[in-house]
Amino acid sequence: MANQQYVYTLSSGKSVTGMMEAARQYLVAAENMEVQMLNGGSSSVTILQARARSGGFKQLVGMDKALTIRFTASGSTATVEFGEAKWGDKAAVMAVSMFVLWPLMITSGYGIYKQKKLPENIRKVIAEYVNS
Repeated sequence: MANQQYVYTLSSGKSVTGMMEAARQYLVAAENMEVQMLNGGSSSVTILQARARSGGFKQLVGMDKALTIRFTASGSTATVEFGEAKWGDKAAVMAVSMFVLWPLMITSGYGIYKQKKLPENIRKVIAEYVNS
């Protein structure tokens, strides 16, 4: 997945911190992910990193998810950038499963689908926050 970048205009009473909190709450509650916030090197940049909880089994069958979101504040605008996701392990599971354990193709395919939908779902949550 290539990096995806979106710019939002923040109206009065809205903040980048609020956007991050809305995204964090969604990832924890709806996606059951572990989330950590990191300073991106300046006061205007914050990074959210999220990964699936209990990654052992999910990672083995290609159903785990991971995502990095970079929030940059600049006046009344906020830029949200979704980082590269890890695809290599899912592709490897699919390749092996074609010959050995074909049911893993289904779980790996489902994992790729869920990984691809994650940024779109978070964008909806952020847009809802910005427009509310």
